[in-house]
Amino acid sequence: MIHIRKEVNSEYVSTMDTEGKEMVDKLKEYIAKNKELDLEKLTYILYDIPKREDITDEKTLKERQRLFFKDLYNLLISKDRGPRLATFLCALDREMILRLLEV
Repeated sequence: MIHIRKEVNSEYVSTMDTEGKEMVDKLKEYIAKNKELDLEKLTYILYDIPKREDITDEKTLKERQRLFFKDLYNLLISKDRGPRLATFLCALDREMILRLLEV
């Protein structure tokens, strides 16, 4: 069973670096602009946000994606891992996601 947070995980937010917060903000902006979340597009966005032009090796990119997902899971369910993220986000209430991703 997964327990979704009821309020912002302020304790975790205080441990996040600026880059992590910026990535969460990008996702939050995307969700705010799209009233209906499309699973395929959301999956693409989740993997695309951590990409940077100066990252050319796959290992570094995968690590950035893993850390981004870890941040999202901690903000939503206070765990480092969880269910398939895009599917999970599509199943949640959009306003609740926006509230919990306040960094």
